[in-house]
Amino acid sequence: MKKVLFFLLVSIMCLASQAQDQIITKAGDTINCKITRISSAYIHFQIADITGPIRTRIEREKVQSYFQPEEQQPQVEIGDPKTEEEVSLNDRFANYNESNRFRIVFNTGFTYQFGGYENHPKSYANQLRTFVHLGTDIQFFPTDRFGFGIKYNRTSTPAQENFNPFFAQAFGTNSIEEKVRFHYIGFSLLGRQPRGSDQYIIYSITGGQVMYRDDGFKDNNVPFFEHGETFGLELAVAYDYAMSENLAIGLGLALNLGRINEYDTTNGTISGVNFDVSRFDITLGLRLLK
Repeated sequence: MKKVLFFLLVSIMCLASQAQDQIITKAGDTINCKITRISSAYIHFQIADITGPIRTRIEREKVQSYFQPEEQQPQVEIGDPKTEEEVSLNDRFANYNESNRFRIVFNTGFTYQFGGYENHPKSYANQLRTFVHLGTDIQFFPTDRFGFGIKYNRTSTPAQENFNPFFAQAFGTNSIEEKVRFHYIGFSLLGRQPRGSDQYIIYSITGGQVMYRDDGFKDNNVPFFEHGETFGLELAVAYDYAMSENLAIGLGLALNLGRINEYDTTNGTISGVNFDVSRFDITLGLRLLK
Protein backbone atom coordinates (compact mmCIF):
# COMPACT_ATOMS: atom_id res chain seq x y z
CA MET A 1 0.00 0.00 0.00
CA LYS A 2 2.83 2.40 0.87
CA LYS A 3 4.48 1.65 -2.47
CA VAL A 4 1.23 2.41 -4.31
CA LEU A 5 0.87 5.75 -2.50
CA PHE A 6 4.50 6.56 -3.20
CA PHE A 7 4.20 5.91 -6.93
CA LEU A 8 0.88 7.82 -7.03
CA LEU A 9 2.51 10.84 -5.38
CA VAL A 10 5.45 10.70 -7.76
CA SER A 11 3.09 10.48 -10.74
CA ILE A 12 1.09 13.50 -9.58
CA MET A 13 4.28 15.51 -9.07
CA CYS A 14 5.50 14.55 -12.53
CA LEU A 15 2.22 15.55 -14.13
CA ALA A 16 2.22 18.83 -12.24
CA SER A 17 5.77 19.60 -13.33
CA GLN A 18 4.97 18.70 -16.91
CA ALA A 19 1.98 21.07 -16.90
CA GLN A 20 4.14 24.02 -15.90
CA ASP A 21 5.83 26.46 -18.22
CA GLN A 22 9.57 26.82 -17.88
CA ILE A 23 11.97 29.70 -18.32
CA ILE A 24 15.67 28.87 -18.56
CA THR A 25 17.96 31.81 -17.85
CA LYS A 26 21.38 32.44 -19.28
CA ALA A 27 22.71 31.98 -15.73
CA GLY A 28 21.51 28.35 -15.87
CA ASP A 29 18.47 28.71 -13.57
CA THR A 30 15.14 27.06 -14.40
CA ILE A 31 11.94 28.86 -13.38
CA ASN A 32 8.79 26.72 -13.19
CA CYS A 33 5.90 29.12 -13.73
CA LYS A 34 2.93 30.15 -15.84
CA ILE A 35 3.93 32.44 -18.70
CA THR A 36 1.22 35.10 -19.05
CA ARG A 37 2.58 37.38 -21.75
CA ILE A 38 5.56 37.70 -24.06
CA SER A 39 6.57 41.08 -25.39
CA SER A 40 9.58 42.31 -27.30
CA ALA A 41 11.44 43.24 -24.08
CA TYR A 42 10.03 40.99 -21.32
CA ILE A 43 8.61 37.57 -20.53
CA HIS A 44 5.84 38.07 -17.97
CA PHE A 45 5.04 35.12 -15.74
CA GLN A 46 3.24 34.01 -12.59
CA ILE A 47 4.55 31.80 -9.80
CA ALA A 48 2.75 30.26 -6.83
CA ASP A 49 3.25 31.50 -3.28
CA ILE A 50 1.63 30.67 0.06
CA THR A 51 -0.03 34.10 -0.03
CA GLY A 52 -1.34 33.56 -3.54
CA PRO A 53 -0.08 34.03 -7.12
CA ILE A 54 2.76 36.48 -7.68
CA ARG A 55 3.10 38.21 -11.04
CA THR A 56 6.50 39.36 -12.22
CA ARG A 57 8.66 39.56 -15.34
CA ILE A 58 12.18 38.97 -16.61
CA GLU A 59 14.10 40.73 -19.37
CA ARG A 60 14.32 38.63 -22.52
CA GLU A 61 18.02 39.39 -22.81
CA LYS A 62 18.53 37.38 -19.59
CA VAL A 63 16.60 34.35 -20.92
CA GLN A 64 18.19 31.48 -22.82
CA SER A 65 14.92 29.75 -23.74
CA TYR A 66 11.36 29.14 -22.59
CA PHE A 67 8.83 26.30 -22.90
CA GLN A 68 5.02 26.25 -22.74
CA PRO A 69 3.79 22.62 -22.72
CA GLU A 70 0.11 23.53 -22.20
CA GLU A 71 0.13 25.10 -25.63
CA GLN A 72 2.11 22.12 -27.04
CA GLN A 73 4.86 24.41 -28.17
CA PRO A 74 8.48 23.36 -28.58
CA GLN A 75 11.20 24.95 -26.54
CA VAL A 76 11.87 28.39 -28.03
CA GLU A 77 15.33 29.82 -28.18
CA ILE A 78 15.48 33.55 -27.53
CA GLY A 79 17.64 33.93 -30.60
CA ASP A 80 14.50 33.14 -32.63
CA PRO A 81 11.63 34.39 -30.39
CA LYS A 82 7.97 34.73 -31.11
CA THR A 83 7.23 38.19 -32.46
CA GLU A 84 4.45 40.47 -31.22
CA GLU A 85 2.40 39.48 -34.29
CA GLU A 86 2.68 35.80 -33.36
CA VAL A 87 1.35 36.36 -29.84
CA SER A 88 -2.44 36.16 -29.60
CA LEU A 89 -4.44 39.19 -28.49
CA ASN A 90 -5.38 37.51 -25.21
CA ASP A 91 -1.74 36.65 -24.48
CA ARG A 92 -0.61 40.14 -25.39
CA PHE A 93 -2.87 41.81 -22.85
CA ALA A 94 -3.16 39.07 -20.20
CA ASN A 95 -2.19 40.32 -16.75
CA TYR A 96 -0.10 43.18 -18.10
CA ASN A 97 -1.03 45.37 -15.12
CA GLU A 98 1.44 43.39 -13.01
CA SER A 99 4.29 45.12 -14.83
CA ASN A 100 3.09 48.69 -14.28
CA ARG A 101 5.21 50.21 -11.56
CA PHE A 102 4.41 53.89 -12.12
CA ARG A 103 0.88 55.28 -12.23
CA ILE A 104 0.36 58.97 -13.03
CA VAL A 105 -3.23 60.12 -12.56
CA PHE A 106 -5.03 63.16 -14.00
CA ASN A 107 -8.52 63.73 -12.64
CA THR A 108 -11.38 66.14 -13.02
CA GLY A 109 -14.84 65.97 -11.50
CA PHE A 110 -17.30 67.13 -8.89
CA THR A 111 -16.78 67.91 -5.19
CA TYR A 112 -19.38 68.56 -2.52
CA GLN A 113 -18.51 70.02 0.88
CA PHE A 114 -20.66 68.61 3.68
CA GLY A 115 -20.78 71.54 6.10
CA GLY A 116 -19.30 74.88 7.01
CA TYR A 117 -22.11 77.25 6.00
CA GLU A 118 -24.99 76.33 8.29
CA ASN A 119 -25.95 79.98 8.97
CA HIS A 120 -26.14 80.90 5.27
CA PRO A 121 -29.26 80.83 3.09
CA LYS A 122 -29.62 77.33 1.63
CA SER A 123 -29.28 78.39 -2.02
CA TYR A 124 -26.11 80.33 -1.24
CA ALA A 125 -24.66 77.56 0.93
CA ASN A 126 -25.12 75.11 -1.97
CA GLN A 127 -23.12 77.43 -4.22
CA LEU A 128 -20.29 77.53 -1.69
CA ARG A 129 -20.29 73.74 -1.20
CA THR A 130 -20.27 72.70 -4.87
CA PHE A 131 -16.82 72.63 -6.46
CA VAL A 132 -15.01 71.78 -9.68
CA HIS A 133 -12.21 69.31 -8.98
CA LEU A 134 -8.79 69.06 -10.66
CA GLY A 135 -6.10 66.73 -9.39
CA THR A 136 -3.03 64.68 -10.10
CA ASP A 137 -1.25 61.77 -8.39
CA ILE A 138 2.22 60.34 -8.90
CA GLN A 139 2.38 56.77 -7.61
CA PHE A 140 4.99 54.03 -7.48
CA PHE A 141 4.32 50.32 -6.87
CA PRO A 142 7.44 48.46 -5.75
CA THR A 143 5.29 45.30 -5.68
CA ASP A 144 2.23 44.26 -7.65
CA ARG A 145 -0.11 44.90 -4.75
CA PHE A 146 1.28 47.78 -2.68
CA GLY A 147 2.57 51.25 -3.42
CA PHE A 148 2.91 54.84 -2.29
CA GLY A 149 2.55 58.24 -3.88
CA ILE A 150 2.09 61.98 -3.73
CA LYS A 151 -1.34 63.54 -4.25
CA TYR A 152 -2.34 67.08 -5.18
CA ASN A 153 -5.78 68.43 -5.94
CA ARG A 154 -7.43 71.80 -6.28
CA THR A 155 -11.13 72.58 -5.95
CA SER A 156 -12.74 75.94 -6.64
CA THR A 157 -16.18 77.48 -6.86
CA PRO A 158 -17.51 81.00 -7.51
CA ALA A 159 -20.54 82.19 -5.55
CA GLN A 160 -22.65 85.35 -5.70
CA GLU A 161 -25.81 86.37 -3.87
CA ASN A 162 -28.07 89.37 -3.20
CA PHE A 163 -29.42 88.88 0.31
CA ASN A 164 -32.92 89.65 1.49
CA PRO A 165 -33.13 92.30 4.26
CA PHE A 166 -33.00 89.72 7.09
CA PHE A 167 -29.74 88.12 5.91
CA ALA A 168 -28.34 91.47 4.72
CA GLN A 169 -28.60 92.74 8.29
CA ALA A 170 -27.11 89.54 9.72
CA PHE A 171 -24.10 89.60 7.36
CA GLY A 172 -23.70 93.37 7.30
CA THR A 173 -23.91 93.52 3.51
CA ASN A 174 -26.60 93.54 0.82
CA SER A 175 -24.61 91.54 -1.72
CA ILE A 176 -21.58 89.30 -1.70
CA GLU A 177 -19.32 87.74 -4.30
CA GLU A 178 -16.79 85.04 -3.35
CA LYS A 179 -14.30 82.68 -4.89
CA VAL A 180 -13.59 79.70 -2.61
CA ARG A 181 -10.61 77.40 -3.24
CA PHE A 182 -9.11 74.39 -1.51
CA HIS A 183 -5.63 73.05 -2.20
CA TYR A 184 -4.69 69.64 -0.87
CA ILE A 185 -1.28 67.97 -0.94
CA GLY A 186 -0.50 64.73 0.83
CA PHE A 187 1.33 61.39 0.96
CA SER A 188 -0.59 58.23 0.01
CA LEU A 189 -0.34 54.54 0.83
CA LEU A 190 -1.94 52.34 -1.84
CA GLY A 191 -3.23 48.85 -2.42
CA ARG A 192 -3.85 47.40 -5.88
CA GLN A 193 -6.10 44.49 -6.83
CA PRO A 194 -6.23 43.21 -10.44
CA ARG A 195 -9.70 42.34 -11.75
CA GLY A 196 -9.18 40.34 -14.90
CA SER A 197 -6.66 41.17 -17.59
CA ASP A 198 -7.52 44.84 -18.17
CA GLN A 199 -9.08 46.17 -14.96
CA TYR A 200 -7.94 46.83 -11.44
CA ILE A 201 -9.04 48.56 -8.25
CA ILE A 202 -6.82 50.95 -6.31
CA TYR A 203 -7.39 51.63 -2.61
CA SER A 204 -5.63 54.52 -0.90
CA ILE A 205 -5.34 56.41 2.37
CA THR A 206 -3.76 59.87 2.25
CA GLY A 207 -2.72 62.32 4.93
CA GLY A 208 -1.78 65.88 4.11
CA GLN A 209 -2.38 69.61 4.30
CA VAL A 210 -5.67 71.31 3.39
CA MET A 211 -5.29 75.00 2.44
CA TYR A 212 -8.49 77.07 2.36
CA ARG A 213 -8.87 80.43 0.63
CA ASP A 214 -11.97 82.60 0.32
CA ASP A 215 -11.55 85.94 -1.49
CA GLY A 216 -14.38 88.25 -2.42
CA PHE A 217 -16.21 91.53 -2.21
CA LYS A 218 -19.12 92.80 -0.14
CA ASP A 219 -21.50 95.27 -1.81
CA ASN A 220 -19.31 94.92 -4.93
CA ASN A 221 -16.50 97.14 -3.63
CA VAL A 222 -15.45 96.11 -0.12
CA PRO A 223 -12.77 93.38 -0.31
CA PHE A 224 -12.54 90.61 2.28
CA PHE A 225 -10.78 87.27 2.69
CA GLU A 226 -10.63 84.16 4.88
CA HIS A 227 -7.52 81.99 4.73
CA GLY A 228 -6.78 78.91 6.84
CA GLU A 229 -5.23 75.46 6.80
CA THR A 230 -5.49 72.12 8.60
CA PHE A 231 -4.59 68.43 8.41
CA GLY A 232 -6.82 66.42 6.09
CA LEU A 233 -7.36 62.67 5.80
CA GLU A 234 -8.57 61.11 2.55
CA LEU A 235 -9.98 57.61 2.00
CA ALA A 236 -10.34 56.74 -1.68
CA VAL A 237 -11.07 53.96 -4.13
CA ALA A 238 -10.56 54.01 -7.90
CA TYR A 239 -11.58 51.69 -10.70
CA ASP A 240 -9.30 51.63 -13.75
CA TYR A 241 -9.95 50.16 -17.16
CA ALA A 242 -6.80 49.75 -19.23
CA MET A 243 -7.11 50.58 -22.91
CA SER A 244 -3.49 49.71 -23.64
CA GLU A 245 -0.38 48.74 -21.73
CA ASN A 246 0.39 52.37 -20.91
CA LEU A 247 -2.99 54.10 -20.80
CA ALA A 248 -6.13 53.62 -18.72
CA ILE A 249 -9.28 55.54 -17.91
CA GLY A 250 -10.67 55.51 -14.41
CA LEU A 251 -13.38 56.54 -12.02
CA GLY A 252 -12.54 57.68 -8.50
CA LEU A 253 -14.50 58.16 -5.27
CA ALA A 254 -12.95 59.87 -2.23
CA LEU A 255 -14.01 60.98 1.23
CA ASN A 256 -11.98 63.88 2.70
CA LEU A 257 -12.14 64.70 6.41
CA GLY A 258 -10.92 67.86 8.12
CA ARG A 259 -11.81 70.90 10.22
CA ILE A 260 -10.24 74.35 10.38
CA ASN A 261 -10.15 75.85 13.86
CA GLU A 262 -8.45 79.13 13.00
CA TYR A 263 -8.16 81.38 9.97
CA ASP A 264 -7.04 84.86 9.01
CA THR A 265 -9.55 87.49 7.89
CA THR A 266 -9.54 91.18 6.99
CA ASN A 267 -10.32 91.83 10.67
CA GLY A 268 -7.47 89.69 12.00
CA THR A 269 -7.10 86.08 13.11
CA ILE A 270 -10.24 84.31 14.31
CA SER A 271 -9.86 81.23 16.54
CA GLY A 272 -12.33 78.53 17.52
CA VAL A 273 -14.27 78.69 14.26
CA ASN A 274 -14.67 74.87 13.90
CA PHE A 275 -15.11 75.19 10.13
CA ASP A 276 -15.94 71.80 8.59
CA VAL A 277 -14.05 71.30 5.32
CA SER A 278 -14.98 67.61 4.88
CA ARG A 279 -16.05 66.77 1.35
CA PHE A 280 -16.87 64.02 -1.14
CA ASP A 281 -15.20 63.75 -4.56
CA ILE A 282 -16.39 62.00 -7.72
CA THR A 283 -13.74 62.10 -10.44
CA LEU A 284 -13.02 60.80 -13.91
CA GLY A 285 -9.64 60.83 -15.57
CA LEU A 286 -6.69 59.32 -17.36
CA ARG A 287 -3.96 57.11 -15.94
CA LEU A 288 -0.54 56.90 -17.52
CA LEU A 289 1.06 53.55 -16.74
CA LYS A 290 4.69 52.59 -16.97
